[in-house]
Amino acid sequence: MKWTIASIRAANRAAGGHWFDRQTMKHFGSRVLGYVYQGAGGVYFVSSERNRYDPSEGVRYTVRRFDPVDADVYTAGV
Repeated sequence: MKWTIASIRAANRAAGGHWFDRQTMKHFGSRVLGYVYQGAGGVYFVSSERNRYDPSEGVRYTVRRFDPVDADVYTAGV
């Protein structure tokens, strides 16, 4: 299957996940970049986070790994 952000979001929601919920993303100041990297190592995308309590911190980018088996999202490399 070729994954997209929309299909990852739908799978996460269908599995009872809340990673992409509007309130969750607002709380963490998260946005999702639109491209999905998919290959032998897994399914990856990039999110950005901004600390809404301390805007001077700037934006931080994080590589995320989507697990198609449990439809959850993890921080890559952790």
